[in-house]
Amino acid sequence: YTPKHITFGSDDGFQEFINTKREIQAKTNTLIGFYNMLVGNIRSPLFYLSDKDIICFYDLVCPLTASTNEAELCRCVFEHSIGEKVEMLDVYNHMQGEQEGSLNAEQRKTIANACDGVNRKTRDAFGFPILSKDGVTISLTLPSRVTSTLT
Repeated sequence: YTPKHITFGSDDGFQEFINTKREIQAKTNTLIGFYNMLVGNIRSPLFYLSDKDIICFYDLVCPLTASTNEAELCRCVFEHSIGEKVEMLDVYNHMQGEQEGSLNAEQRKTIANACDGVNRKTRDAFGFPILSKDGVTISLTLPSRVTSTLT
């Protein structure tokens, strides 16, 4: 990178070039450090990119449609650790932006349909479903063949 206003025939131009090069190197080192810190904090190969509505498993990608119940479900569930149970009521309130005190059958069906949709898509993309649901909770899951290799 050479700024256009620098002329190499003068000592001032050369010094400005050296200073610009040092500044770029310092910024690059900061970015590299930030990247290394992020990589060190990743504990799971499964993550959700909420700005793109994409579920990632290592380098495999499972896109979701933006502004759908499936995307909102993932936004909520991926705030928690793998295996951590999240109350369906909390998921519904997050998905709908409401503060319900309990869920009726139709609201539970909305959550179940979103879970099934995510699992169907991840089964196609990754070869396994990522959500486990019971009567009142949802959690992220990984197959034992994957969790056994995590440290």
